[in-house]
Amino acid sequence: MSERRPRRRYHHGDLRRALLESATAWVVERGADTFSLREISQGLGVSPMAAYRHFPHRDSLLAAVAQQGFESLEAALSAAVSGHETPPEQLLAAGHAYVTFGRRQPRLLHLMFGIPLPPWTQNDAPADEGAAALARAAGAAYRRLEDVIQAGMRAGCFRSEAPRALVVGAWAVVHGLAMLGDAGRMTGGMSTEDVEQVLRYWISGITAVAP
Repeated sequence: MSERRPRRRYHHGDLRRALLESATAWVVERGADTFSLREISQGLGVSPMAAYRHFPHRDSLLAAVAQQGFESLEAALSAAVSGHETPPEQLLAAGHAYVTFGRRQPRLLHLMFGIPLPPWTQNDAPADEGAAALARAAGAAYRRLEDVIQAGMRAGCFRSEAPRALVVGAWAVVHGLAMLGDAGRMTGGMSTEDVEQVLRYWISGITAVAP
């Protein structure tokens, strides 16, 4: 006669945290395409209904995973920037931090930029708090690069005729390097030296020319 496996007991906050940790591990190891909220809850020894009290559907849990990913990315960018004094050095360090984050956790990065958000309301506010939290976390990571570039423009280090183009360009360059380096999508691979050269080349292109 087989014995039933006893169900674990979680306090309110503990189950949410456990679901989020398990979902993050799943995404990092296997990607979001095969993700199942039912399997996650069963793996924790709780009923799917208990999980649905915290996350009403799989995308709401994946959105929370993506939110934490952006928070981790913003923390990595902040730590990289804080170790340098000049805006060009800070931008180079932030670029390396972004690429390193993406290459270490490519499936998480794919989720962060691929998770569908709920519909937006007429006043451009997210339709639920989960979407709002994800948007805030993504915005904070974006502003970390924006702050470095704006500081560089104020100091006369970077060209200032198209501020938004510089920020969008910086994000596009580092994100592209992270994605290209994922799973050997470049012939011959991409080394740290390759990343360094591309970042320095791009930064030299936005550097202000002294009169």
